[in-house]
Amino acid sequence: MVKDADLFQIYSSMEKICTDLNNIIVALDQAMNRERFIPIGGNALRWDMSQALNSPKQWLPYFSQRVYVKKKTKKRAIGINILFKDSEFENVIPFIVCGLLIGNESIPFKNDLFYTAGWDKEGTDITSIEGTPFSITKDDQIQIYSYFIRLTSVNNQTALDDYIVNPLKKIYDIDIEDENTLFQIGREISDKTISIEHIKGEQ
Repeated sequence: MVKDADLFQIYSSMEKICTDLNNIIVALDQAMNRERFIPIGGNALRWDMSQALNSPKQWLPYFSQRVYVKKKTKKRAIGINILFKDSEFENVIPFIVCGLLIGNESIPFKNDLFYTAGWDKEGTDITSIEGTPFSITKDDQIQIYSYFIRLTSVNNQTALDDYIVNPLKKIYDIDIEDENTLFQIGREISDKTISIEHIKGEQ
């Protein structure tokens, strides 16, 4: 049986994880604001949480998503989806999906496609871009260019800029059909990214 002190320590660790996650998002908001990006969805970071008695796993903040747009361009956005655990994916480490989202209409808050970008193969149109860490995930409304990084790699402002802010801004600014530039950006960040195999503990 778990001891009282152990339970208290586990809960305290959960509090620290949430605080650290908040610090990452606040720092990211500030960095994106300097680049004139604003978050959509206000201060909300997640949805489909539960308070129901029979859904205890959904009590936990198992993911957080933040998407940014520029004031005059609502159909193109950049953002992150932080995922701690998803039993359907069977990930063994927490990770971040970083991506460019291009929509037929304004990019929505509560973006389920971005949640699964790059890894939900079943019933999802996903194409890896060979020679780069990028993949394209799309449906009838949105296409997403994304890559994976370790959550633990974003441990200071320099890492936040190098792993997330600068690459996403570069992708946002280019003509996405310009394969040469996309490949160049991919080469620049390839040593910072991880694969599905890393996330699932298969490599």
